[in-house]
Amino acid sequence: GYGFVELLAESRDDFLETHCPELRGEAERAFSKTTPVKACGVWAALRDSCEAVLWTDADSIVVDGRLGVDELLGDREAAFFLETTGVSGDCGTADEFAAHVDAGAFVLKSGSWAEVLLRQQLALSIFDNEFLEQSPCSTKGLDPLNPNWDQCHYAGKTEQCTLGCLYRTQPQLLDRTRCVYASLAASPLGGVLLEPDYQVAAYGVNASSVAEFLG
Repeated sequence: GYGFVELLAESRDDFLETHCPELRGEAERAFSKTTPVKACGVWAALRDSCEAVLWTDADSIVVDGRLGVDELLGDREAAFFLETTGVSGDCGTADEFAAHVDAGAFVLKSGSWAEVLLRQQLALSIFDNEFLEQSPCSTKGLDPLNPNWDQCHYAGKTEQCTLGCLYRTQPQLLDRTRCVYASLAASPLGGVLLEPDYQVAAYGVNASSVAEFLG
């Protein structure tokens, strides 16, 4: 069955120290205000008790509680949501994924590659928005319908930018990616989750350096 994981602390630093001290060093170097907390919370839940974790931001709304995490994951290791209904192919190219991924809700399955993904996210969280906007991680120009949009532009929040960057540096992740599309004529995800024009992507991850990509 499903249940909530309660992880409490008095402050961000106390949260990191209490629930994931093994990530504290990486988290302390982070510029991103949100990545360390998300990574720590999911890490602790997967480490201590959960086979899979659904993270949602406070402004996310589940509209169909009958849909299980297993249905979102299928035979994959993770599920992410994309803010589009126009991605070509199974899940689009790595550039299309990067341009549309929304990190406000996602599912991760417990396993070694989930650890790799979270550590990779933390490794990239040291870069600030200005650096990322000027780097190859920038998504400006990737969406032909919104060419000025840049995932790296969210002030103090960089996880969508860096998650997309991981995909672009490791396009082989697309080999293990599955997308569920929402019909343009249907309610949000056919009554599945969250807001209009979302998709679900499930993918696998492996370890890879992004240093060469970033230059």
